[in-house]
Amino acid sequence: MADMRWIGGTLSTAAVYDVAVSASLAVVTNWRVGSSVTPSTRIPNGSDNIWITGDSTTSILSDLTTLSTVTGELHITNTYSQAVGSSTAGYLEMKPAESYLGSAGQVYADVKASTGPVTITQTATPAVGDVGLRLKGSAISTISMEGGTVGLAHELGATATAATIRVLSGSLTLGEGVTYGSASLRSGSLIVKCASSTSDIEVFGGTFYGFEEWQVDDLTVFGGTAYTGGSGAIDGLTINGGTVNAAQSGIARTYTTVTQNGGTFKYDPDVVTITNHGAPDAPVSIVARSI
Repeated sequence: MADMRWIGGTLSTAAVYDVAVSASLAVVTNWRVGSSVTPSTRIPNGSDNIWITGDSTTSILSDLTTLSTVTGELHITNTYSQAVGSSTAGYLEMKPAESYLGSAGQVYADVKASTGPVTITQTATPAVGDVGLRLKGSAISTISMEGGTVGLAHELGATATAATIRVLSGSLTLGEGVTYGSASLRSGSLIVKCASSTSDIEVFGGTFYGFEEWQVDDLTVFGGTAYTGGSGAIDGLTINGGTVNAAQSGIARTYTTVTQNGGTFKYDPDVVTITNHGAPDAPVSIVARSI
């Protein structure tokens, strides 16, 4: 195992800057071992750790499957400001034990079947409606979202699976092809477009959005604001604080059980059917007014 550092920028044999060569993960001399300034004699393999840092001013756009079997750690630091992958080049593929993603450049990353955690601290600043990091993976254990703007399975037809999702800051969008176990939001925003009748969401702060055909088993709100729009059904909605606004979608849907221990709940009874009003956990005062 070694720490392999991306440099890139190799000249072609004609001494002409060739993007296909300089931006290729498969070119041996685009790599350095550790802090060495001497070009590597091999490309990363096995359990090597991958470091993509501000030491490089070269994007990664070619041979993006080169690292697909590498199982060490993946580090893309906040000093790196170039692109990793693109809509035409595709995703960087790796199976990292752990991923630390903080690039200031646009990144497309697929962690494949890795069960390792993914920590996101920063992304590129995207155009309106876009994301700075596109992420995929089929067996992610935990996503810790700590900054930036991220789309999990963001493209049409893309899929991803994560057991636990925690949003502490920034903005995370779960595309229609996402499968997850539980998600929590403490600050920033969480946008959910995927439907799951077995997933649970907790909102402690920030802003939650349920869009399109999203669905959830249990949604528990302690603070912040949750916009529960779209056509998604909720099995159990518990409001302990904050605001749940179900009045911004005119699509008929059913919330099986709603329990209000505090906070504010906005809904249109002609649109949202509540099967059961759960008993609060303690004495409460509930005041209703038109919206």
